[in-house]
Amino acid sequence: MLRKIRAADATQGAFVVARNYWLVPPSGCQIVVVPDSEVVERFAAELTLFLAESQTSSSEQSGAERFPLVVSLIPWDVLPFDSISPSIEVSARRIEALDRLLTGDPCLMVTTADALAQSVLAPDVLRSSKL
Repeated sequence: MLRKIRAADATQGAFVVARNYWLVPPSGCQIVVVPDSEVVERFAAELTLFLAESQTSSSEQSGAERFPLVVSLIPWDVLPFDSISPSIEVSARRIEALDRLLTGDPCLMVTTADALAQSVLAPDVLRSSKL
C-alpha cells in the first residue's frame, strides 16, 4: 500500500511501518520511500526507536550480533557530471546500504526517489570488492 508521508507525519508513518514489521516480518529487505533527505534521517531514527525492543529480543534469542535492521540509502551530495567527487561519508553510507541489500537479510531501507534513481555499483562488483 502506498501512502504519501509528509515530514510532519514521519513519526506516525514510522510507527505504522514498525507495526507492520511486527505483524508480518519480511523475508528480505523492504524499501520505504520518503520525500527528502531530512525525512530519511528522521524516519530511520524513529523506525530504529520503534523497533529497538524487537531487535534486542531477536539478537538475544539468536545469540549473535545482528546487522542493523534499519538502513538509510541517502542520495549523492553532488550533481551528475559535477567536477567534484561525492563526500566519503555519503559514499560509505550508500555502499553500506547496498551491501545490506546483497545479504538478503531482513531489513527496512529508508530512502528517497532521487536516491533510488541514482546509479549504483553492480552487485557483482560490490561482491568482488569485499575484504
